[in-house]
Amino acid sequence: RKSEIHKPNEMLPETCAEMAVPLIFDRQVVGVLNIQSNRLGLLNKASMPAFEVLAGQLAISIINSDLYTNLERRVAERTHELREAQLASLSMMEDAERARKKAEEINQQLRSSQIATMNIMMDVEEARKNAQQNEARFRSLFDESPIALLEEDFSQVKKYLDDLVEKGVDDLEVYFQENLEELRQCTQDIKVTAVNQEAAKLFCAQDQNHLGQNLPLVFTGESLDVFGTELTAFFDGDLSFECEVSHRNLDGVLIWTMLKVIIAPGFEDSWGKVLVSIMDISAQKEVQLALLAEKEFSDQVINSIPGIFYIINAQGK
Repeated sequence: RKSEIHKPNEMLPETCAEMAVPLIFDRQVVGVLNIQSNRLGLLNKASMPAFEVLAGQLAISIINSDLYTNLERRVAERTHELREAQLASLSMMEDAERARKKAEEINQQLRSSQIATMNIMMDVEEARKNAQQNEARFRSLFDESPIALLEEDFSQVKKYLDDLVEKGVDDLEVYFQENLEELRQCTQDIKVTAVNQEAAKLFCAQDQNHLGQNLPLVFTGESLDVFGTELTAFFDGDLSFECEVSHRNLDGVLIWTMLKVIIAPGFEDSWGKVLVSIMDISAQKEVQLALLAEKEFSDQVINSIPGIFYIINAQGK
């Protein structure tokens, strides 16, 4: 107790001897084992080896404790990062689902509008047949319709198809797939007899004659194939045809459309009057492409996360 090195401890007032053993791990001091006794001569060189062994074990325990604490912290941080990534992925997936449902609603509205418009056209055509005085009403409905409408004459095309069948062609669709130039010629044989304002606007045409003279230019490779399928369907007895297909306007810009074509009543044999309704769905297509890009991005985020995780919806599924 008289040593200058000894630091009195109020909790151990009877200390008569003291020994300090360094806690060493990998040549580094990580702490000190301090032993105090109230008996003289108990702490000496003979007891040193036992305390050194104890100090070594304590050093290892301290290092392991630090490692475990650091590991717990890193695991917690990584778990937090994975949770944040998962939440971000869920949010993107929910946004994508909401956008997909919105696109479906838009698509349904477009289809309903198109069907309603085609029904109007059929009613108007019947009115024209019954009374000449309805001509003005028909023209107003036709010209001011918000849907692109055309009247076309397919009679030359029908005669050409009849000639092909007489020559022994038994599968028109296959024939056109193997003879695209013949199919292109059919697009030139179509006569455009009427075009409303929306149709001229959609295809960037100056007027009916401008669109009629350049009608083959609006066909893309895809729409040309669809045209072959359409002619085959009409020749097989169908009176209407509907599909989603791409076109190009006369400025060369690609547009996506919902196409519906009807052979007018009374012209089933000659195809002399064909009613065409074209809905511009380019905006809808952009939404679909954006959804696809967002889904691909979400998949990339999810696939980049190491480990295994799963997503549970509000119903626990």
